[in-house]
Amino acid sequence: MSLGITITFDVFNTAQNSIGKSCGSTVTVFQNTTTSITANLSSILPSYSFEWLTNNFSPNTSITPSIVVNTTTVGTYVYLFVVRDSVSNLQQSCQINIAVQKELTLNDLQVAIDSGPSQIYECGSTITVAIGNVLTITSNQNFGFAPFSYGWTVNSIPTGVTTETFTYTV
Repeated sequence: MSLGITITFDVFNTAQNSIGKSCGSTVTVFQNTTTSITANLSSILPSYSFEWLTNNFSPNTSITPSIVVNTTTVGTYVYLFVVRDSVSNLQQSCQINIAVQKELTLNDLQVAIDSGPSQIYECGSTITVAIGNVLTITSNQNFGFAPFSYGWTVNSIPTGVTTETFTYTV
C-alpha cells in the first residue's frame, strides 16, 4: 500500500554532476567511473526505513537513500529502492537501471565549426572556438567491426547522443 510517496532519483557521476531521473529510467555511465544514486522522497515518516535491492533483488547493505554503483563490469544493472514502514510493510518502491558502457578513445576526430570545412584533429588536441559557434564532430574509426556503438560526453557527462556525429553549441 502506498501512502502517496513519490520517488525520483539523482545520479551523480565522477564530476559530481547530477542527472535527475524518474522511476523506470535508464542512465548510461562509463565503466570504472565513480557513480552514485540518491533517492528523493516527496514525503516520509521518521519511522520508515529504506532498502536498496540490486539486480536479482539481493539485499544491498545500504539502508540510506544513497548508494554507490558498481561500474567495474559492462552491462545493465537494476537498482530497486524500497521504502518500508515501522513494521516492515512495503510502502513504495521504485526502480532505476544503470547501463555501464566501456569508454573508447578514438585516434582522431573530424571537426567542422559553424558548417565550415572540416579538419581532422588528433584526440587530445585543443581547439579554440568562440562562444556561440556550433561544432559538428564526427568519429573516424578505421578499426574494429561494424556496427559501432557511440556515446559522446561533454565535461565527462554522457550526452545521450549515440550516433557517429555529434553537434554541440559552445
